[in-house]
Amino acid sequence: MDYVVELKRHFHKYPELSGEEVNTSNKIKTELEKMNISYETVGEFGVIGTLIGKNPGKTVVLRADMDALPIIENKRNLNTEKTVISSIPGV
Repeated sequence: MDYVVELKRHFHKYPELSGEEVNTSNKIKTELEKMNISYETVGEFGVIGTLIGKNPGKTVVLRADMDALPIIENKRNLNTEKTVISSIPGV
């Protein structure tokens, strides 16, 4: 759980707009390599990781966007300050 939260916070702190996901793509590839998960790069920054189970069976596909939105982020979430905010102004 801590590992997933740490990754989520990293991606939120260092967002990249669509077509500019150089560091995001590299981080994903690095993490897949650490877990010995094979992957391929699609286009400039897309990443497809492949997990192969021990037993034959159905295939499950998960998809996720990794680009950020061009917005100004509020440092507060309702009544409290957010734990992590973007370090990139306007993204």
